[in-house]
Amino acid sequence: MSKPRLLRTLSDGSVWPVDGQLLADLEWDLRYADDEHALEQRLHAASVVSAYAALLAMSQRDRNAKVAQIRGAALAIRAERRFEENVGPIAPLEPRTKEAP
Repeated sequence: MSKPRLLRTLSDGSVWPVDGQLLADLEWDLRYADDEHALEQRLHAASVVSAYAALLAMSQRDRNAKVAQIRGAALAIRAERRFEENVGPIAPLEPRTKEAP
């Protein structure tokens, strides 16, 4: 059974891990996971390496902006978790329809 991935797509379309535990879990899985999950974990590790390389290639200004976006996404995930622990799962929004006059 695979673990949920805490990834967020930012406004520019890039996808980033936003939870430090995610990377710790990935490291453990890469070292000790059974073969059933090995490909999934290697692909995930490749995406983390790619994201890190992209950060290194950015200017300091762009890197700071990207890190601020990632931290904002992490804060949103933590807030969602706290809300769900206290209130329950967040229901998806129903699409709005125009009301007849």
